[in-house]
Amino acid sequence: MTLSIADQSLGGSIWIEGTPNLTGGTLQSGGPGLITNGGGAVFTNSGTMDNDADSNFVLDDFAKLINNWILHQRRVFNPSSRSGGIVDQKGGTLVNSGTFNQGGEGGFANLTGAKIINSGRINMFVSLLDNWGTIENTGTIEIFHFGACQNLAGSWETRPAALW
Repeated sequence: MTLSIADQSLGGSIWIEGTPNLTGGTLQSGGPGLITNGGGAVFTNSGTMDNDADSNFVLDDFAKLINNWILHQRRVFNPSSRSGGIVDQKGGTLVNSGTFNQGGEGGFANLTGAKIINSGRINMFVSLLDNWGTIENTGTIEIFHFGACQNLAGSWETRPAALW
């Protein structure tokens, strides 16, 4: 099953104020579009989520994102200053070729058995990037202001894009 926002001249939006669970299907935001998750909701992705190159994903007030499968982030991912955390769980893969910002109250945990593949830009503002899994980076990962990073038991490889 696929839920998509696509081919709309003015774009489309998905506003989530409850607790959605995507299991085995596809959520595709084709642009320009907006996916926003707020109100303390927990968005659990156990399918394929595709935020295309014309769309934005906003993690709003006290909301949390849990990724168990594949999240393609191709344009902009933004948290509010009061957003919750992001957890890339075992079996989860975040593929970022856009700009992924994390600066809310919650951290960004890449757990054992999870993977981040970054060819874009990841900005950590006031949050912790906590890597226990695998990071394959051919782009930029930058820690700003009061942001932090720890790589306790994870694998982190940064190479020029031509070497991958």
